[in-house]
Amino acid sequence: MKRKTSLHPPQNGAQKRHKPTEVESSESDVELDNDVSIASDEEEDLFDRETPDEARLRLARRYLDTIKPPHSEVEEKESLDHDVIAHRLQQDVLESTGRMFRKVATSLSAVHASNANVRALRGHKLSPTCVALTEDESTAYSGGKDCCVIKWDIETGHKVVFAGARKQPEKGGHFEQVLCVAVSSDGRYVASGGRDKLVRIWDARTHTLVDSFRGHKDGVTGLAFQPGVHQLYSTSMDRAVKIWNVDERAYVDSLFGHQSDITAVDVLTKERIVTSSRDRSVRIWKVTEDTQLLFKGHQQSIDCVKAVHQEHFVTGSQDGSIGLWHVTKKRPLCIVDSAHAAGSTANWISSVGVLKHTDLVATGSCDGSLRLWHADLQNKSLAAIASVPVVGWINGIEFAKSGRFAVLAVGQEHRFGRWVRVAEARNGLCLVNLNLEHAMQ
Repeated sequence: MKRKTSLHPPQNGAQKRHKPTEVESSESDVELDNDVSIASDEEEDLFDRETPDEARLRLARRYLDTIKPPHSEVEEKESLDHDVIAHRLQQDVLESTGRMFRKVATSLSAVHASNANVRALRGHKLSPTCVALTEDESTAYSGGKDCCVIKWDIETGHKVVFAGARKQPEKGGHFEQVLCVAVSSDGRYVASGGRDKLVRIWDARTHTLVDSFRGHKDGVTGLAFQPGVHQLYSTSMDRAVKIWNVDERAYVDSLFGHQSDITAVDVLTKERIVTSSRDRSVRIWKVTEDTQLLFKGHQQSIDCVKAVHQEHFVTGSQDGSIGLWHVTKKRPLCIVDSAHAAGSTANWISSVGVLKHTDLVATGSCDGSLRLWHADLQNKSLAAIASVPVVGWINGIEFAKSGRFAVLAVGQEHRFGRWVRVAEARNGLCLVNLNLEHAMQ
């Protein structure tokens, strides 16, 4: 006898449960990976009760688990990121303390340097004597024998001339030749000095005179701001170094020791400066300790000095030589004679420049070229790399911190006199593209 099968559900509301059987997949169902298998009857029962949306979510999670890197790979990536950050922080600390040193000179080939693009900026009526560059490399400042201080936009060449005119003090600026210029680390203040015996402080944003510091008894020849603060050092033909607080508009102290005109000044470390003089000596001043160290090695007046970093510096002399020095050695590590020789004539070294915290040094004279040197501190040597054609007296050299370019103050005359005049030279600034950004990374 055949059993009748009801076509209606049970009246008590309870649904009859069937054991799942094999079900053929349709096109609308989610396809499972061939390698995935059901482990137990409990999982089968669980999968049977889940909705299509839950099934899609489960399969998506399983797929993500298959492409997620192993835990060891994640840890390795996190470790690499940590190493990169630690390396960068270490570099920042070394740079802030002046101990970072990069070797970039060897990446500048002679062919590359000799073919470097040189762009001229015109504005001074007489020879420029000095140049300074802001930290962000966007603006340069120059001073000249025309008693002018000029602000230059590096990209556009646009210039702003500060107040000043020869023998006209009522103009509110310099009324004698400007011999030196400096800009603070934050770009807020510009300082200039000259034969009128005054240190002028300018607001870089408004281009107005903020104050004039009096105290030197002869022409002001060198200026340098302490990095990170508004403490200013000035040197003079009166053989004195003076310290000023620009924020307070106040005189701080005077340092004495040189026996003749001081020609230049640069900052070595936070409380140490280095100066050069016509007495053929270089002195390092420990400002807080009120002591000084004496260095000798050139045969004639030392007209320029620049710090390489906190332990080394370079000099240029009227005897035609350049020197590399260490702060613990009284004599130079090396001397290069006739660095800018023209035949048998040893031309004066009128300027030196350093790409700070690197082994790249530049020197200028009147022989028609900017000379680039490799300062090998380990082997205690200065080796010529290349030269860039530049006509005229190179009276100032400043490198962009990134290594992109160098800016030169170029004129017909030496910044301190008119001994040799280069008539074919054009008074102004020259921008020399070096493109060393990759080497500075």
